[in-house]
Amino acid sequence: MNINKYTEKAREAVAAAVELAQTANNPQVEPEHLLAALVDQREGIIPELLRKMNVDPAVVSRGVKDLVAKTGHGATSASQQDAVKSADIVVIAVPGTAAGDVVKQLGDLSGKIILDPTNLANRNTPDGNVDYAKPAGANSNACAGSSG
Repeated sequence: MNINKYTEKAREAVAAAVELAQTANNPQVEPEHLLAALVDQREGIIPELLRKMNVDPAVVSRGVKDLVAKTGHGATSASQQDAVKSADIVVIAVPGTAAGDVVKQLGDLSGKIILDPTNLANRNTPDGNVDYAKPAGANSNACAGSSG
């Protein structure tokens, strides 16, 4: 996206949407932020279109800002490792063959509740049969239904 190709009004709206998201502690700019910025834009096309439809831009603005206030407030983003440090419950939903590596990368899981919906079945075998993959370091009894 090259914002320099946008009109001045479009650049102002994007900047206002970013500011609104930051003010609301939202982790990213959502369509609601941009809509609020466009509705509030002085001499912008959106307020004029709303008025032509007999819709009060101020009413739309309040409604959109109420929506922004209810969504994503205080949300933050973090790396997987940082998220695990502050979590009580960790969901590990990855392909079975990757589970071992992912768990190692997450760091210390002591005291955490681990939910692991990993399915070790490889259904892409040439003969159409279910092939149960073994995670690295697993013994032959580690996988239910394993033939090895």
